[in-house]
Amino acid sequence: MNNKVNTYVTSLKELLSSNNTKLPLTIPDYQRPYTWKAKNVIQLLDDVVRFSKYTEYRIGTVILHVNEDKNTLDIVDGQQRIITSLLITRHLTEKQRKGLTSIDIPEHQRTIENVVNNNKVIGDYFERNPHNKEIIEDYFLSNCTVQVLELANLDEAFQLFDSSNNRGKALYPTDLLKAFHLRELKGTEERKLEMVELWENIQPSHIHTLFSEYLFRIKQWSKNKNVSDLGFSNNDIDLFKGVSEGDDNSELNWAKPILMAKNYVDTFNRQNQTMIEFHALPEMNYASQIVK
Repeated sequence: MNNKVNTYVTSLKELLSSNNTKLPLTIPDYQRPYTWKAKNVIQLLDDVVRFSKYTEYRIGTVILHVNEDKNTLDIVDGQQRIITSLLITRHLTEKQRKGLTSIDIPEHQRTIENVVNNNKVIGDYFERNPHNKEIIEDYFLSNCTVQVLELANLDEAFQLFDSSNNRGKALYPTDLLKAFHLRELKGTEERKLEMVELWENIQPSHIHTLFSEYLFRIKQWSKNKNVSDLGFSNNDIDLFKGVSEGDDNSELNWAKPILMAKNYVDTFNRQNQTMIEFHALPEMNYASQIVK
């Protein structure tokens, strides 16, 4: 696996361009919803106007995963700014918008609500501040830049995201664990979206408490290991990643009964495919495993 980090600074116009040689930007299924509110959007607009007297205004850092399986650049960090930037471009002239990319936004209810609300916020802002609109039209795409970090190794991208996430509250270790499990999901897009929304409807602090105060402690004590003063941390998430396809699981004796059960379920569904399609038998489901 290539662990190299490709680092560069680029303008928003170049980042959001659909005419360059780079892979298309996408928002992966494991991403959190788009959560920016009106105050965040207005702050960005005001900052752009305030710093427009300078040749360049750096609006943040974007971490991208080079997804070789799908030939895409998956947004690991920077989703909030990228979506907001695309919303701002909707209010620019047709000439300025020409050649810009479009990104499919996951249909989280919270994401859709915030996109609709923030699009209106931007429109109202420009209507109230026509001079600011002129400044942003002239400055935003060409002079606003981002620091881009591209990685082919997704685990490395997550760790980099966590270590560089100094804007607001830091991630819980379980946020990284959640992202890992969501990106490992198989099945239809509807099923993936259902699981993402299920995760997002649970308070992150509650998930962290479950793992930190209960599951992690039980796991350590069952192996006669002490629980460190740090408790459950990013260094411990491998304990709950479970079994992944493609990994060498030959030495994981604990996993073999689980894999045998999955093999039985897969065989049953394959042998009874016609019966299942005609609803004469229900499809057998196998629950995903988290705890080893």
